[in-house]
Amino acid sequence: MTAPPSVRGYFALVERGVSRVLRSELAGQVNDDGHPVLRAAGLTRPGHALTTWHCDHTQRRCGREVVAGASDAAPYAAVCEGSYDGEDPCAAVELTAAELAQETIAIDDLVRVVRALYRTDGAPPVPSSLSASCAEPLLLGTERTGDAVRDVLLVLRPGDATFPLFLAARERASRGALVLVPTAARLGVELPVRYAPGAHVEIEALEDAVAVRDGKLARVTKLRLVPPEQPPKEPAPAVARPGKLAAALGASSFTEIRITVVDGHTLRIGCGKKAVRRTYVDLGLHAGNTREPTKLWAILLAVCEGHGEFRWRQFGPMGTVSTSMTRLRAKLCAAFGLDEDPFFEHHAVKGWKAKFFASSEIGAEGT
Repeated sequence: MTAPPSVRGYFALVERGVSRVLRSELAGQVNDDGHPVLRAAGLTRPGHALTTWHCDHTQRRCGREVVAGASDAAPYAAVCEGSYDGEDPCAAVELTAAELAQETIAIDDLVRVVRALYRTDGAPPVPSSLSASCAEPLLLGTERTGDAVRDVLLVLRPGDATFPLFLAARERASRGALVLVPTAARLGVELPVRYAPGAHVEIEALEDAVAVRDGKLARVTKLRLVPPEQPPKEPAPAVARPGKLAAALGASSFTEIRITVVDGHTLRIGCGKKAVRRTYVDLGLHAGNTREPTKLWAILLAVCEGHGEFRWRQFGPMGTVSTSMTRLRAKLCAAFGLDEDPFFEHHAVKGWKAKFFASSEIGAEGT
């Protein structure tokens, strides 16, 4: 009896960051009935045939060039390019076209297919140069179920060290999220339990959620736990800790605070008619040994320069910046004596935005 079509192994290749794969290797990941479905959906395409062949000798590691073969049964041959330490060249290997055939995996087409399967709305365009090595979460749009709306994101490399940090940041957002990953192989034990179906942030593995139905890719319907509706909780009143900046200014929230950059080392911080000047040292944004300003201080200056909006790409990849923003939050909360997050929830496209009024006098007219 023929096994039912399967495409599970395809997502394992995606998670490995594979862009081209031998057709024979792909056949080992998906069965013969699953491959045509992937082809029809555009998830794999015929690629260029191999022009070199690996060496079987583990110590030599020489290369074999693919040339025309001597027979119709083996129209190609892999010939050793030279000897190794004076030894004779490796023996030629007879090959067929099927053994040299490769398949191309296009991540932009994968994004297109997943968007269609999950029926997402409002997604930004995906660059055609997108590769499986991308570690940044990709916003696929929003998914609506009844009156509930949540963001749908795709993370191609869930084994990256920044993935748990990203999930923790999404937990603090008011809007829920469905985070798609190629497979569950690198999630460990804790993450699938913490971000199970029905949670504010849910993880779903595409290898389990996408299957072949009637010769086409389809999303597998799952039962989801829906928690009983709870009455809204009254938020606890914000309280500024004594002896800290917010208490000295009479502020109980970051939304009441104004921060203006005076120069490269100094801020003017105010609330109402009160204002004080503080340096990066006062805010704890200095290196312990040299007392030089840290990267977190540069990020705070960039936030003020952008009038509260932070364009993060100049500071590195998203995972690195997310970690820096977590540390900056902690520093600001400690300096001001507030437990409130000084930034609004992170937006996958627009980045971060400050709750406090932010500006800069550097470079302004009249200064």
